[in-house]
Amino acid sequence: MTIDQLQEYIVCVHTGSGCLFQPMTEEQCSYVLTAKHIFIEAGELTTKEILISRSRLGEGGPELHKISFGTLHKGVNYFPHPDKDIAILKIEKQDGLDYLIRADDVLTDRKGYFLSGYPYIRRNTSTPIPEWYRNNEDVVIKEQKGEFREARVEGAPNHEEIKGQSGGGILKIKGKYLLLAGVQNRMVPGNEQLGNILFSPLCSFDEIILLYSSELTTLCAPYMRCFSYLKDYVFNLQAGLYTDDVAYAIEYLKTRTVQIVQSKTTPYFIKEFFNIKLLINQQPQEVLQTRNIWIAWLEFLIILNIAKEKVHSSEELEEVFNSFRMLFSNTEGDWSGELQNILYSDFRGLRENGLVVIGTPNPPHNDGYELPYGIPLITQVKRQTDRSKLKIDDGISYPFDKFRFVHLDYFKNKTISKKYLEYRDINNDIELLAKLKNEYEQLFKTD
Repeated sequence: MTIDQLQEYIVCVHTGSGCLFQPMTEEQCSYVLTAKHIFIEAGELTTKEILISRSRLGEGGPELHKISFGTLHKGVNYFPHPDKDIAILKIEKQDGLDYLIRADDVLTDRKGYFLSGYPYIRRNTSTPIPEWYRNNEDVVIKEQKGEFREARVEGAPNHEEIKGQSGGGILKIKGKYLLLAGVQNRMVPGNEQLGNILFSPLCSFDEIILLYSSELTTLCAPYMRCFSYLKDYVFNLQAGLYTDDVAYAIEYLKTRTVQIVQSKTTPYFIKEFFNIKLLINQQPQEVLQTRNIWIAWLEFLIILNIAKEKVHSSEELEEVFNSFRMLFSNTEGDWSGELQNILYSDFRGLRENGLVVIGTPNPPHNDGYELPYGIPLITQVKRQTDRSKLKIDDGISYPFDKFRFVHLDYFKNKTISKKYLEYRDINNDIELLAKLKNEYEQLFKTD
């Protein structure tokens, strides 16, 4: 994600601004999150035709894209909060919104946000609309103030300089993702402003969705709704010159996605049920909204399905979690660098000798797919352990002593890519399933 791409998520709406969001829905629509007051004129809801303009990056720079909308119809295309200064507009589906995710834990890392919108001071009929767009950098998140949260905008702009950015996004670039903390509403009241604004966090928009539950859906990415969105991303392993030898196995594993989808288990259900217990300690909460963790989970469920010869339903996942734990980190480094954080992760409920599968975006270095007991690195981490930080049940003395740890790539690279010769002549599902089951089931034994 670059600062140039950021503007594609912000729209000019009527007298204010708005932030685009692609929700977790089958419906061919997108949402605009915005401020309600920009549609109120002389104390009444405007009956004017609402204009929505979006800038898209082209070869010559930002290009104007007008979004068809028309007039506001409450409960149809306009969904206001009854008490708060926010609203959701339902518009025709927009593309290019794949990497915007919500940021709910805004106090862990409060700095480095943007206020993005279309300030009124830049609106001039002699300049094209994309040039009206402005980013205020170095926005700092501050304390809660009633329904709003306060933030400080660098440079201490006054009301006239901020006007028109109502409904604009409070955003932060994080790797390839764009985090949305909320939308701007107004300057702080009174004479002492110092560039401080008030914005509505995303949890307030959740209240609108609850109120209009038959017309609106959760503010999560579409792939959170169903694992079918991720089937093309799983088991994309390579065997170099011998990739063709494992091609049949790869395609077979991808087809097992169908069984997971039919089980009705979804990323959203797993996230809501287990929440941060899915993450290695110190991973930010927004990782739960990213693709990587759910690609890893889909692979894990397929592997578990083969090892145990069973597709586990949503209702059975808690029991699965007591025997087999999947922990994820979005680190780009080797999982050995996460040992201290793995140690302080949440192991409560996991039975002794339970299997812990660690997922990271990249495979381990030097074929280190398993965590051997007693290696110097483990001994060093153990000596430095703060026992008060351990999240373990009574009777469990030390996680690295009582649980088995393996990297998710063990089930892909070590058992398939690096054994390509053993797969070269397999060309039927029965023989392949027997082979994979034999590779997997040893690690999933619970006795």
